Amino acid sequence: AARPLAELVAAAPAIRLLVTSREPLRIGGETELDLPPLREEDGVALFLERAHAVRPELSDTPVIHELVRRLDGLPLALELAAARIKLLDPSRLLERLGQRLDMFSGARDADERHATLRATIAWSHDLLDDREQELFARLAVFRGGFTLEMAEDVCDADLDTLGSLLDKSLLRRRNEPDGSERLWMLETIREFARERLAGEPTEEDRVRRRHAEHVLELSRAAHLSSEDQGRARPDYPRVLAEQEELRGALDWATLHDPVLAAEIVVAVESFWVTSDVRDGVRRIEALAEAALPPELRARLLRVHGGQLLRRGEQERGEELYRTSLEMFRELGDDDNAIALLARFAVHAGWGKTPDEARRLVAEVRRLNEAVGNPIVEPQMLSTLADVAEGEGDLQTAVELQRQAVAAATACGFELWALWSLSGQLQLEVELGLLEGAEQTGRAALQLATRLDDRLSLRLVLLLLARAAQLRGDHRRAGTLWGALLQAEDEAPLLSPRGWFEELSAPLRDSREHLLRECVDDGRLLQLSGAVRLALEPPQTVP
Repeated sequence: AARPLAELVAAAPAIRLLVTSREPLRIGGETELDLPPLREEDGVALFLERAHAVRPELSDTPVIHELVRRLDGLPLALELAAARIKLLDPSRLLERLGQRLDMFSGARDADERHATLRATIAWSHDLLDDREQELFARLAVFRGGFTLEMAEDVCDADLDTLGSLLDKSLLRRRNEPDGSERLWMLETIREFARERLAGEPTEEDRVRRRHAEHVLELSRAAHLSSEDQGRARPDYPRVLAEQEELRGALDWATLHDPVLAAEIVVAVESFWVTSDVRDGVRRIEALAEAALPPELRARLLRVHGGQLLRRGEQERGEELYRTSLEMFRELGDDDNAIALLARFAVHAGWGKTPDEARRLVAEVRRLNEAVGNPIVEPQMLSTLADVAEGEGDLQTAVELQRQAVAAATACGFELWALWSLSGQLQLEVELGLLEGAEQTGRAALQLATRLDDRLSLRLVLLLLARAAQLRGDHRRAGTLWGALLQAEDEAPLLSPRGWFEELSAPLRDSREHLLRECVDDGRLLQLSGAVRLALEPPQTVP
């Protein structure tokens, strides 16, 4: 249609044409108006309008909103789903969405290529040339979207073919918060592409392996393993942006290449600690019977032990640590052995066994003189701070935590800097150093947000709520406390050593009317709003 339309416009320059097409015509004077999927509210309205023809009693529910999201807000998908509502209620429809390409069918008078979702996507797919079809299938390997560089590295994509798929609306583009651009597929379209990829087992294996190797390279570059912490500035945001790719790579590698899977798990050790301990433990335990090289097995046991300790399983976690330590010593890996011995010193400080903690600190420092591992000293300073706190010398403890923060920051061990800031904040609250506590808390909150350390984020918010309570700012304290309560109701996090329960007691037991009144406001605020509130300077309380 492009050439005759161009001739028509040339012959009658005043004419205006509105053309719907799967891709631009690429003729002079054309202005492209993208037609995105429906917004959630509009998708719900469309679904209900069509569904009411057969079930007038149907009302707006969270299940319908989830159905609209899972169907990508595609009008055709929503219309086809609504046609099934006479037999299946929305919950049953949602359960069966894995068969969405074939489950939904239109009316008997529908155009043949709009009869099912599969028919619609197949019609568009079959118009692609061989190179486009090949790349379309390969791109299904990405769960959460991809950058241009990722498509080139994993799928051998070229600009022209990617651009053509984008023009034909088989890919979409979005802007990320950091200003970068990302390409992605609607999940309905990706399901079709995934079937095409699965139809070529050799090709699928090759692409998925390259995808997993790309994730490993990215993970190693981010320096999230404890072996790399302190040697370079970790790039947490990049790994956080690729969480879906990380999980997808592990799903495949665990079944097809356990060594590669274990290397990925170890490479993102800190990610599991900060973001998803339960998933980390599950991933590691799936590799328990895998045949791994001894050095990799030792590293995996270390990661496993750390996850269990973070989850509150101290006895089992330390047992794995001891096994890992013995393996590192047998392998002659002094660097990792000393780093792991440092963790035992930290745990002795936590366990209020001061003599054992001091002995281990001295031993670790002596051994580290020959190795020079920079991440060791911040941990030893925090351990001595815990010992001083246990002995009631809070002034010394807070000074040692400040030194630990400085040492961790200097060597780039950001995660330990965050944990030391949290320890410093707790001590400042206990000592009544409330102005310093606010400054420490805001620094810790910013770092916890950047590192996506969800447990530390809640702990810092809790301590800032306590600081506000002590200052008499009961409105701020109650609001922050309410947001934390709502977060715990929705997604409870495990709190090692009972910190959360112990520190929240003054807020939980408060009889202050204003504090209790503001808890409901905080529940509506959610955690993101609580973070914004906590980062604002506190108001002066009369």
